[in-house]
Amino acid sequence: MMINIFKFIIIFFIIFIGLVNCHKLIKRNDDINNNNNLETPKCNSETLKDYMKQNINESPSESKRAIQRVAEAKIGGTFSVICSKENFSYLVVTRLYCEVQVDNVTCFAFIHE
Repeated sequence: MMINIFKFIIIFFIIFIGLVNCHKLIKRNDDINNNNNLETPKCNSETLKDYMKQNINESPSESKRAIQRVAEAKIGGTFSVICSKENFSYLVVTRLYCEVQVDNVTCFAFIHE
């Protein structure tokens, strides 16, 4: 009996936290609320995608700095950016992200919560 109550409390807590966080993500995601979303596996922000396309050049190092500057200035928040001429793999949990390739440079940017 005690185990069932404990399981119920844990499940309730997990669902409650999920609903609270879901509300915050939807409320704070201005890009999605403004219908600027792509909802593809590689990008969910048309705005971020445009900024990235404008700032990727032949240098991955210059590109990542330029993308971070413009994303933080125009969208707001703290962004991380990865750029490379080689393949790379990543796993992030975020509400705003985009991967863009221009010529042989691929960049991935995402916002921190």
